[in-house]
Amino acid sequence: MFKKKKSQEEINEENFKKWLEEYRECIPPDYNKIQLMDDFTNPDYDWFISISNRSDGKSFNYIGFLIYFAHKSGVPFLMVCRHWTIQNAYIELIYQICDEVSCFDPSLLVIKSSDDYKLVIYDKVTVCMITDFNNASDLKYSSSLLKKFTIAVYDEFLALKNDYLPDEWERFKTIMDGVDRNHKDLPYIHTPRALLMGNAVNFDSPFIAHLKLFNKLETQPINSKRYYDKGKFKVIMEINRNDNVKEKRNSRMFGAEDDPMETAQFKINSTFIIDDDDLQAVKARAKFFYIKTRENMLKVLYNREKGYIVLSVEVDSGQDYDFCTETSDIKKGVRFMNEFFYDDEHHKKYTKGLFLFENSYSKNTIVDDPQYSSIKIHKCIKIHDLEHRDPMPFREIVYQENTVADIKRNLFRKFMQG
Repeated sequence: MFKKKKSQEEINEENFKKWLEEYRECIPPDYNKIQLMDDFTNPDYDWFISISNRSDGKSFNYIGFLIYFAHKSGVPFLMVCRHWTIQNAYIELIYQICDEVSCFDPSLLVIKSSDDYKLVIYDKVTVCMITDFNNASDLKYSSSLLKKFTIAVYDEFLALKNDYLPDEWERFKTIMDGVDRNHKDLPYIHTPRALLMGNAVNFDSPFIAHLKLFNKLETQPINSKRYYDKGKFKVIMEINRNDNVKEKRNSRMFGAEDDPMETAQFKINSTFIIDDDDLQAVKARAKFFYIKTRENMLKVLYNREKGYIVLSVEVDSGQDYDFCTETSDIKKGVRFMNEFFYDDEHHKKYTKGLFLFENSYSKNTIVDDPQYSSIKIHKCIKIHDLEHRDPMPFREIVYQENTVADIKRNLFRKFMQG
């Protein structure tokens, strides 16, 4: 009997699993075992997200494996960061990985620098490119090189509130547009993919907003891996709390035992946040509209019958809108919100529970940002409700027409009878 010859795809899959197990043998038992890599060759996933407590080893081990995989397969990866100074921190991490992991020989590591990026070469194989968001536009001039780096890694994508760049998502997308130029089935990974890593800090990351993962971050159990189909976004996310390394850290100095970055759990204040069951009940007989702001969309969902008003902030929704705050967004059928739509004292209404929020991100954004909190929501609702009244049911129209006709006939009869 002849054995059926394996396809190249089957060979690639077997090799990937073999390299993954080889690298896992180099990971100390108490540290992150890079579980997302079990699904990395699955063509159904595009976004891979790893969230954990500090010192879990996710950055060290995921980046280490991708270096190992790139050296074995010839499929290099791209590392992006917020600022060019962090490029040097990435280089130091890679040197540390090659020094400490038995899979590597640090003498084989070479770094080449240019104005827009750094290339990491291991054993004469280019395994990684490092760049920052400031170079997003300039990298298009290096598109012939960039398109080879089909795996994008963004470490520390969750940060302190003031550390985020306002256009992180757009810059990352610009870089990925330069990557996704092959238009064919890529070896091992099939399509370009992104790996995001971070510690539980807050809900303010533009990536969390665009991928619509607010509620998932609130509800996904600790030490679990889940797949989310968000329409055009296919996401697999792990949330881990590594208690082994947590015990080794001194968290007493700042009383950080309950710090989200130590517990891997986001702090959630559920006051005025509507739960999913109530939200579905409200939606059953609700109207809604969008207010286009300078950056995002404010969705207003209102149900007069139940007396609910639910607010949420959406990004890249592609929805039509009834109101806008910027003159550049004025178009037919859209009302520009002049000064009469704002009240500097309107933010006080949010403390009275007059509005509910769909998720923590929306609550924090709306309450903390005057461009949202000063909008006179009830004024917008009144205008929208008047302009979008439900048409009268046919039976009621016929009944009213018949009633008017009867009244006219009675009046005419009385008039003729004198």
